[in-house]
Amino acid sequence: MTSPTGNRLWFILFFAVSCNFCFAQPSGQFSLDFDNSTPLIDMSGDFSVNDQILGAGDQPVPLNFTVGLNHRSNGALRASSTTAILQIGNDFVPAFYRANGRVSGGGNNQVRVFLALNFRGVGTVAGVQTVFNISVAYNLLFNQESGALEGASRGSAKLSRIGGGRIHSDEISVGLPGGGDGSWSIIMNVVPFKHLSGTAQVVLSGGRQLNGNLGGHFFEGSGFSLLRFTGTAVDRGSVATFSFITTDEDTELETVRGRILGQRVLF
Repeated sequence: MTSPTGNRLWFILFFAVSCNFCFAQPSGQFSLDFDNSTPLIDMSGDFSVNDQILGAGDQPVPLNFTVGLNHRSNGALRASSTTAILQIGNDFVPAFYRANGRVSGGGNNQVRVFLALNFRGVGTVAGVQTVFNISVAYNLLFNQESGALEGASRGSAKLSRIGGGRIHSDEISVGLPGGGDGSWSIIMNVVPFKHLSGTAQVVLSGGRQLNGNLGGHFFEGSGFSLLRFTGTAVDRGSVATFSFITTDEDTELETVRGRILGQRVLF
């Protein structure tokens, strides 16, 4: 497996049934590795935030929680559960929550995450039994150097018996729920019929795999090949096209264009 440097990527083709190399067209099994200069992130998993409510006189009150998220193939974010535990000040209370958001960007832009959360419940805060309703939205950008999501929160907290406050922070930093650092790879199994076909798996650095089919064409006169990855089943909506140039000596990846998990891929 190799990693891209600059705008070129070289790789070796590994045959499933033969040890002989054939440079006429992509064939057999091979993999391509991308570092997080061409990032793909996964938001599925536990989203843990340390935030704050600004109460009377803008005094900060800790607001900390972990919620489960499901990152769909089209980039949409939804709750993977219905309940969570909130820390409000020094107290912990159970809450029902909803999540709605999206992952976008990529390519020539930073990967962006928008996530809106709402928490409702009843619990004891500061010694008082109270109904609470907390809404907060996060606008975050993926920092390729730190591997974290960084940005701001805006929202409000209403506690029926003790008041509430606004949620306002410009220094939110959150690790990727799915883990990893934004690097990724694709493993291709190519069958060289008249038209290229096969299967592939996109593997994110946190371990998530996206399964799909391959289809494409080899242009014999030029040594140019196109392979299109199309996600299948729950991974439908993720697509990417890979172009290659093959010579007698090497097979070189020319370009990648697509959208995977809502993020543009451009190489």
